Amino acid sequence: MLVTYRRSGGPKPRSDESVEVSEDGTVTSRRVVALARVGRFASQTEPAVLKSLAKAVEAVADATVEMEAPGRPPFEIEDIETAGASFSFHPEQKLPKPVTTLRNRLRKVYADLGENPVAGIELAVDASGTTATVRAIGGEPCEVDWANASATFDLHDARQALVSSGQLDFGLGNGRQQLATDWQQTARLSSLDFSPEMTLQVRLGFSMRFDGDRWRDCQVTVVAGKGW
Repeated sequence: MLVTYRRSGGPKPRSDESVEVSEDGTVTSRRVVALARVGRFASQTEPAVLKSLAKAVEAVADATVEMEAPGRPPFEIEDIETAGASFSFHPEQKLPKPVTTLRNRLRKVYADLGENPVAGIELAVDASGTTATVRAIGGEPCEVDWANASATFDLHDARQALVSSGQLDFGLGNGRQQLATDWQQTARLSSLDFSPEMTLQVRLGFSMRFDGDRWRDCQVTVVAGKGW
């Protein structure tokens, strides 16, 4: 393992994300709170990216970081671990430049991995704002638990004032299910008077099984229209 980056905590739904980069360039990640996609992701990083990460890892060998007192809870914590160093900090605190550089590069790697799902869930809304679709993604089945699932929407006008909100019915059932990669369900938003200058936000909360037989609460969100 070359370096690991984790982000955890914060208000509900709590972050529980990670990205690991191996010395051979293999990159894996877990994301549980995100736009569009959550689940497990993996890829092989480009040689130039791996080389720059290795240099950034070397640069933090002598760095020190003391966790500063964060704001009022619940607060989010970030962790970086290499073979020779370990740092914990909250997102708002000032860090030594080498640590900031490494953290930013790891965040970029994490963001790029969204295009390489292994097993997960994707949420999408059509351009007209009339339907929302949840589907399984990646080359492997994923196991989810719909027992406490919630699907909601909020519609804001051009000035971001709330116009409408409510529940969505994807017909997900109840309890644990293993989803094949071609699984998908659609819910209608036909009662909304949506237009592109408005902002439509759809959220789906549920649980997903990750490595080590650990279940984690997930929330995937999609935004259509103007956005913020």
